[in-house]
Amino acid sequence: PQEYEHRKREIIRYCADLGVECVDDDYNHADWIATAACGCENEPERGKRCLHCFEYRLRRSAEYAFDHGFSVLTTSLASSRWKSLEQVDEAGRKAVGEVDPKGENLTWWNMNWRKGGLQPRRNELIKELKFYNQTYCGCEFSGKMTIKPCAKINLGLNVVAKRPDGFHDIETLFYPVPSMYDILEIAPSQEFSIEIEACDWDPQKDLCARAYRLMQERYGIGPVSIKLKKQIPVGAGLGGGSSDCAATIKALNKLFSLNLAETELEAIAAELGSDCAFFIKGRPQWGSGKGEILSDAPELLQGYEIRVEIPEGESVSTAEAYKGVKVQRRSPSVSEVLALPVDQWKGNLVNDFEESVFVTHPRILQLKEKMYADGAVYASMTGSGAAVFGIFKSEKI
Repeated sequence: PQEYEHRKREIIRYCADLGVECVDDDYNHADWIATAACGCENEPERGKRCLHCFEYRLRRSAEYAFDHGFSVLTTSLASSRWKSLEQVDEAGRKAVGEVDPKGENLTWWNMNWRKGGLQPRRNELIKELKFYNQTYCGCEFSGKMTIKPCAKINLGLNVVAKRPDGFHDIETLFYPVPSMYDILEIAPSQEFSIEIEACDWDPQKDLCARAYRLMQERYGIGPVSIKLKKQIPVGAGLGGGSSDCAATIKALNKLFSLNLAETELEAIAAELGSDCAFFIKGRPQWGSGKGEILSDAPELLQGYEIRVEIPEGESVSTAEAYKGVKVQRRSPSVSEVLALPVDQWKGNLVNDFEESVFVTHPRILQLKEKMYADGAVYASMTGSGAAVFGIFKSEKI
């Protein structure tokens, strides 16, 4: 492959500059696939595939070292922040142990190339010697991750109390809408960067960037490049920004094999936004508190489809919506209404933001009425608006 040949030329060049022999093992891609990658193609960085790859490569190196009288085996694999030091060490010890079980002729040198100033020195050498510096391991199974963070709607939204901290307690059912999504790409990089298509705000202040910085500070992960294509309308109550944030957290967890549990990911997401935690699981969930207290909810819309529209040019800020809302605990509650058949939700399931928002944004009310005219069994503004959704009986057989 091109990446392999590129790196091979760099090593040959460097060895020539140093005046040392460069030994090139026979490259057998099919053999590597069969022994190192087979069955692990979908493993993330630092997953099982990486360990199998290290074992395969270091075993070949150990055999050569043993057969040609070398006394020490080490590797520069551990210099990469994308690789697990523990996996490299495990594979090296195993390789030496297999070719020299008594440990009389070959020693494994477990050098941590990331400490003692060696990482900065590595970076200096890359610039000084004009080395090609790859941003991923080179394996065809590694590299960027592409995710489609989806939108959500609120089935009912009751603002039940104003909190001492200035926020509000709510009751709602968060429901995912997989047909509406952004496109998020995250890939290893030499330095952190973020690009957002059609963005009219500072990308560095975006929730995705904030999620990366939090994860980097907490877990010491390496740099990535983030590219986000916004397709979920902004300021529409569809949770696009929160969904992107949660997708970033999940992707980083997988990319760096942090193995964090869903509850841990939800806790991280909740630090960044009230409804971010919902998107970690991305399935129907009851939301209370500020929206961050979640519990599993049933699939209520089997046999139905969700259609979402936004009046052109309409946007409602969260601050505007909360300024006009009436705080009240409704009876029956959101959960009690949602226990009824879907065709009984009309007139009973309420979004508390509608009353004031419809006054200042009458076109949103008109769109809701149009949804009913088009045959929706239930229609509502979602979140604080301006999007409106209609629930229709599915036309699919």
